[in-house]
Amino acid sequence: MNWGITMPIHAPGQQPGLAAPRKLSAIIVAFGLLLMQATSVFAQDARNVVILETMTLPLVQNGTEWFREGLARQGFGDDEPINFTVLNAEGDPDLAMSLLQEELARGEPDLVVSVATLASRAAHSLLSDEDIPQLFFFVADPVGEGFVTEVGARSDRLLTGITHVIPAHSKLDIVSRTLVGRSADNPLRVGLVHSTYPSAVSDAASLVAESDDHESIVFSDLSFEYRTGEDGRLQMIEDGVALVEENRDALDAIWIPVGPTVNDADFVKAMDATGIPIIYSDNLFAVECGAMLGLISNEEVNGLAAAEVGASILRGQTANEIPVVRPGSFIAGVNITTAERLGAVLSSDILRLAQGNIYR
Repeated sequence: MNWGITMPIHAPGQQPGLAAPRKLSAIIVAFGLLLMQATSVFAQDARNVVILETMTLPLVQNGTEWFREGLARQGFGDDEPINFTVLNAEGDPDLAMSLLQEELARGEPDLVVSVATLASRAAHSLLSDEDIPQLFFFVADPVGEGFVTEVGARSDRLLTGITHVIPAHSKLDIVSRTLVGRSADNPLRVGLVHSTYPSAVSDAASLVAESDDHESIVFSDLSFEYRTGEDGRLQMIEDGVALVEENRDALDAIWIPVGPTVNDADFVKAMDATGIPIIYSDNLFAVECGAMLGLISNEEVNGLAAAEVGASILRGQTANEIPVVRPGSFIAGVNITTAERLGAVLSSDILRLAQGNIYR
């Protein structure tokens, strides 16, 4: 019977029992060296990704998680090791700068991912003289921020990204189509209620600029100071409501531009509680609460789209070879009750676009 035992063969004059331990020791040492080398190579191959988040907000954190999930789907994690460092600026521009500065001082990452406008602005500033690629998403106006000359264009720096916001003219086109019977003689008076957060300011400015081509709508720009922290969030709700009340007699409807407040459920509820109908909001929750219409590009779509770009960069493609684009799909929502209050008509194609997100 063969028990799998091999007897050692000794050279002439060699003592039995000594060669085997020496050879075994040599094998163990050699194996240990190989293991150390393999571990070293593995560590060197791991990609280091810094994610700088603008603030604590479901949109932002969910976007980060979908980005990480997207990279996992692209093979990073098991086949291609990756280390994540997630930083949260809590809505503070100075904190965004200092957090990223401290992280860069620890070592040069393979990629900096910035989630939303405030974080992206800080990263764009700090990386101007660095050879580190930046990928942004949830940035409403990359053109206004100076990241690219136009959506669809490439940057002249190691920068690319995803913008989630539908162009102002597209939003106005679809809203104007619902305002049957409205004209330059009898326009709908709409208040743009927003903070001075960068993306909110740029979205409101774009809407006002494009409204010249939409005579059925006239905007009033009602802005209040952007504030950080929980106390600041509550103050912004009070400030927004106060502005609406001050201008109540001049408003037929409210439009909530992009930015932190449109993703704050309490702010949306406070706007709805004023009794002035919300005609548009870039948030599906707001439509459910009462906004007549919303076109939304959600966390999953943007996070996965950004992950595809991030995977390409980590595998060697230069960031500025990739144009800044919008994701390929959007979610629509409509509120029938608010449309009836405004005397608006929701066409069949709008209703088809909003399948599954029609509220009363």
